Amino acid sequence: MQQQKILRVADAVQKTGLSRSTIYRLLEAEDFPSPIRLSKRAIGWTEEQLNKWIADRVSGFGNASPER
Repeated sequence: MQQQKILRVADAVQKTGLSRSTIYRLLEAEDFPSPIRLSKRAIGWTEEQLNKWIADRVSGFGNASPER
């Protein structure tokens, strides 16, 4: 069994390149993976959840051409 790593908000910010407020806004819009409740005041995501979310976002932009 492969060990999963739980990433906290600061880790998610670093991994996605999004700001903390953008992550919370995407959570409100249900456009970001649901977090895991770690304690009363702490949340996190598995690294696998974030990797999949990033891959889905990247694949959605695969055929987009840059605007000029």
